[in-house]
Amino acid sequence: MAIATASGFPDDDRQAAVFDAEAAVLLGQGGHMRESDALRDDVWAFVATVLLPEIVRWRFGSQEERYRGGVRNVFQRLWLRAMALDRGPQAGEERWDLARALNEDAIAAIIERPGLAGSRAVSRALGERWHQERLTAGPGGLEDRMRSVARNLLVTNQVMRLELLGAADLEAEIDRLFISAAAAP
Repeated sequence: MAIATASGFPDDDRQAAVFDAEAAVLLGQGGHMRESDALRDDVWAFVATVLLPEIVRWRFGSQEERYRGGVRNVFQRLWLRAMALDRGPQAGEERWDLARALNEDAIAAIIERPGLAGSRAVSRALGERWHQERLTAGPGGLEDRMRSVARNLLVTNQVMRLELLGAADLEAEIDRLFISAAAAP
């Protein structure tokens, strides 16, 4: 609730992306529930409909899917974001930079595709490359490239298990797909 209030709740939603990033970090830091409970849709539906419905309404109005459990649930989505993009405690102060940096479209490209979100290594590598693209090439066309890369990465995952690749090979594959997507008409 404090994060929502600092982000303009209940009257102003211009800083909704700040709320999403900071709430994701809070949920990702753990201590709120066991991971086995966080994987259950009914737990997140309870949070959205009973504990914090006013935040859901502030963020998304009356969209039913935001209250139900699943990847579209306001809070479950934020937890999944943190889990997918957590650089780990060894990253120190930069641990949550990806969770804060990726925009909603980039997050959706990852967490709404179980073939990508199912592997933290793949999710994180994809997030790292998106972040690098955003910093070097700028946002122009990045959403389309990310969607293309995510689709093609799912196809690649059918041929070779991405999670079994070493970090360097996984990064090389994602780099190749980003380069290919940037060159496409």
